[in-house]
Formats: sequence, C-alpha cells, structure tokens
Amino acid sequence: MDRHGRVLGAGAVTADWQDPVEGRTPTWLMRQVDAVEQSPLLDRPVALLSRLSDVVVRTPRVEGALRGDWFGHALHPLLTDFPLGSWTSASLLDLFGGPRSRPAATGLVGFGLVMTVPTAVTGMAEWKAAGPVSRRVGVVHAVANSTATLFYAMSFVARLRGRHRPAVGLGLAGGLAATVGGYLGGHLSIVRKVGTADPAHGPVPLEEGSDIMSETQQDAVQFLLAQHEQVRSLFEAVGSSTGEARREAFEPLVRLLAVHETAEEMVVYPALRAAGEEGKRIAGARLTEEDEAKKMLSDLEKLDPGSEDFERLFTQFRTAVEAHAESEEREAFPLLQRTTDEEQLRRMTSALTVAEGVAPTHPHKLAPESAVGNMVVGPFVAIVDRVRDAIKAATS
Repeated sequence: MDRHGRVLGAGAVTADWQDPVEGRTPTWLMRQVDAVEQSPLLDRPVALLSRLSDVVVRTPRVEGALRGDWFGHALHPLLTDFPLGSWTSASLLDLFGGPRSRPAATGLVGFGLVMTVPTAVTGMAEWKAAGPVSRRVGVVHAVANSTATLFYAMSFVARLRGRHRPAVGLGLAGGLAATVGGYLGGHLSIVRKVGTADPAHGPVPLEEGSDIMSETQQDAVQFLLAQHEQVRSLFEAVGSSTGEARREAFEPLVRLLAVHETAEEMVVYPALRAAGEEGKRIAGARLTEEDEAKKMLSDLEKLDPGSEDFERLFTQFRTAVEAHAESEEREAFPLLQRTTDEEQLRRMTSALTVAEGVAPTHPHKLAPESAVGNMVVGPFVAIVDRVRDAIKAATS
C-alpha cells in the first residue's frame, strides 16, 4: 500500500516515498500520479489558478450554486459526460459512420465545445474546496482538458472548412488528451475524494455486505484520507454559505469531525504509540491539537452561525483543523504504513467503522483526550463496555 492508502497486495508495506511494488494499477502510472502530487513546481500554477477562481467564483451564493448545493450532489462529474460523450460519439462516427455521418459528427463536436464552459466553471468551484495535494492534480487535470478542448476546437474549424481527414486526426488527438484528463479526474474523485461529500447528505455510512464497502474499507489510511477530503469539502460549504444554509452545512461538519477524531483516538493513536518514540511524539502532538479543536468547536456550537463571532472563530477553527489534517497526512499516516502490515490496517478499518458508529455526535468541551473520556459523556455511557468488546473483536 502506498501513502494514499492504496492496497498493493498481501503483505506489501511501503514507506512514505517508496514506489508501489504490487497492485492492480500499473506501477509506472502510479508513479506519474505520485510525481504530480509531490511536485512543488505545480504550486505556482496552483496559485495562479486560485486567483482566477476567486474572480470566477466570486460570492458564496455563486460557489454554492456551481458546486451543486441546490442539486444535492456535485454538478461537475455530471457535466463532464456532455463534452466527453459528444466527442467520443463524434470520433466513432468519423471512424465508422461514413460520409453521411459527417454533419452529425460536426454537430457533436460543436455541442461538446459549448458544454466545456459550464463543465470547467463547476470544476473550478470543486477545485477551490480541495486540499493542496488535490489542487496540484487538479491543475494538471485542467491542462489536459484544456488541451483536449483546443484540439477539438481546431477539429471543429477543419470540419466547417471541409477538411475531413485533418479534422479526424485532431479529434483523435483531443480524445487522447481527454483520456489523460479523465484519468486524473477519476483519481481526484475516487482516490482523493474531491467533490464526493455533500452537506445535504452528511456522512453516509457504508452498507454491510456491499462491494463498495469491500473496496473502500481495504485499509485504515484510505478510510481516513477519504474523511479528510470530506471535512475539507464541508468546511468550504460552511464558509461559502450564509443564514440557515450555513447552519445546515455546519451540522454534518460537526458530526463528521466528532466521529473522525474519536475514531482516531480509539484506534489510530494507540497504534502510533506502539511504533516507538517517534509514534508517541506524533500521537501526543496530534492529540493536543485535537483537544484545542474540540474546545473551539464546542464554543462554535453556542454561537449564531450568522454572527461575526462565529465567522471569526470558524476561520480560526478551520485553519487549525486543516493544519492538523495535513500534519497527519505528512507524519502520522506514513509512519502507520511503515510500521503496520496490510492485514493489521484492514482490521483497524473495521475498528474505525465501529468507533465511527458509536462516537459522540458533538464533542464535550471538558472531555479528556482519551477515547474513554469521549465515550462517557452524553448518551453513550451505557454502551461503553459493548463498544470496547466490539473494537477488541475487530482488531483481534
């Protein structure tokens, strides 16, 4: 398994920067994606695109509309089907439809070009809510798709001028660029979990016995990385909304943070401490951060989401939590991968799922950092022993 939580095969363990040695994805392809995620050279393009996104996505209302708050799901993945489907259909007509299909192919290419505008704008809104690593991938994703759009625009002009053969070649080149962009888009959506957490639904439990569960719950790090991206998305939703919409967006954020941090305290940090002095140091630092965050979150729950005090404290809280998540991704998760084999990680995931199901919905301001302290406050005191037994069974 690599540092993103991808399973590499039985018994395979990798260090933070080690190349994967086994798995379903070709090694060379994983290396390319890893290189994109790790490249500091992309930080300048990220900054430039960030300034552009601030101009295009100007207000919280616009951002919420582009991200699909009114729709219940992210709009961008849905809209990508229009240009990609149109262009793919056009290429198929070019290759197999004969001369009579050329007008239809031209129309499909033109329609795809028109649909790139809403697709790109909604993608930019999703990109704004992503973490720093996902933003690097997003920049390359955008470049690949822009290249595809350029090739198809040239193909469209060639078609209008009656130059069919060059038009077909340009279309195929555009299709190749779109394939690269599509692969990176899939990586952002499936691996990095960008745009998959919508506050209208909140944290969605995995279904017992489903194929989705067996794939998603392969290991603890993948599970936790997915929750980190959900947290970032929910932070963006709260920050970009106002009034009652902000309150509705804040509630699933509170719940997700409460269950996520409690699950880590119950399962992840004990494993880190068992890794030695480095693990004890990392676990101690992260628990201190969580303790401060819990106190801020408890204070936030008492404030009106529309007040200036809420706005001020929420900004501090978001900064603290995102820094905490980045520290975990940089230090805690790689150490966990280096010191824990795949089977242990899978058992930890089962324990994390158990903890997620019984963790308190709201953190208690005076609760100690320990998992037991979290468990004994609120309505869960009567099932503490049962939870301990369940976690012990999940990790045995």
